[in-house]
Amino acid sequence: MNATPTAAVLLTAPAAVPLLAAAAYALTPVRSLRPDPVRVRAREPVGVGVSGGPTKVGGSGGPAKVGGSGGPAGVLPGQTTGSPAGRPLVRREPPHSPHSPCFPRRRPAVRAGLLSPLVILLCGALLAVRVLRTGPLTACSGLLRADALSAWMLLLVGAVALIACASAPAYLAGERAAGRASRRTTWRYQLLVQAFLAAMSLAVVTANLGVLWVAVEATTIVTAFLVGHRRTRASVEAAWKYVVICSAGIALAFLGTVLVYYAARQAGVAESWALDWPTLVAHADRLDPAVTRLGITLIVLGFGAKAGLIPLHAWLPDAHSQAPAPVSALMSGVLEPPRVR
Repeated sequence: MNATPTAAVLLTAPAAVPLLAAAAYALTPVRSLRPDPVRVRAREPVGVGVSGGPTKVGGSGGPAKVGGSGGPAGVLPGQTTGSPAGRPLVRREPPHSPHSPCFPRRRPAVRAGLLSPLVILLCGALLAVRVLRTGPLTACSGLLRADALSAWMLLLVGAVALIACASAPAYLAGERAAGRASRRTTWRYQLLVQAFLAAMSLAVVTANLGVLWVAVEATTIVTAFLVGHRRTRASVEAAWKYVVICSAGIALAFLGTVLVYYAARQAGVAESWALDWPTLVAHADRLDPAVTRLGITLIVLGFGAKAGLIPLHAWLPDAHSQAPAPVSALMSGVLEPPRVR
């Protein structure tokens, strides 16, 4: 195993960059959380005070008329409205207009959301090359480790995340145009997706069973808020079902982790290495068979519930039907037991 500065960068960047992106979103929401302004265009009044013109504004003793007598009383999007006192005419922009606040725009913050998937994908590719040449890589005193499976999982996470993050701006713009989202929910969506990518990348590159449990639990918390993104009755119900079933599974996985730690300590493994995957494999012949079997069984059942394995998949239909489309793609493509050895 190789522990070099380059390996440390390649192993920490997939989790560190999305975490920094999530922190950046969390620290810069103030100005973007104001209500969407109503964009209007002012026009000079046409034919003010001229009788017989096509448009009369504020005539004596009567309301403003647009387009001559007999015109519609209401004002449709894109039409002009007048005011008594000779004030400028105002045209309201329709929702599909490029000047409307619901029209999708490529803001710098949206482009920044693509940085994390690109970093994950790049690090996965570089790790795959280095692992094939030199073998597994380690960093942070063995806490992080990459082998061929880890590199493959990073490539998968990065590829799916890149597609999901690239399609998110158009999806969120459609949600805002339909009135199902606001600037606040859009900001929260971007923050949670970056946090999800950080937790998932950490689960992939860690060599410690305890850190793996923490990372998978973090993905449960984050995706629960993403499933209930719309805050409708159905989405909240799906989020609660997801939290209850996955939390029960994670609790089983935690109990299994404790049993594996106990078996490792009884076999004479030091505390700091009792949950290290390579160390457990090296001392497998000295582990208590009964305790180890029970612990591994609970771990498989617990993480299996998180992955939606039969018969622990009751949360899948509701969660995927209510989650935003890019989030559903992330859950389907990368939210599975990330370390199977």
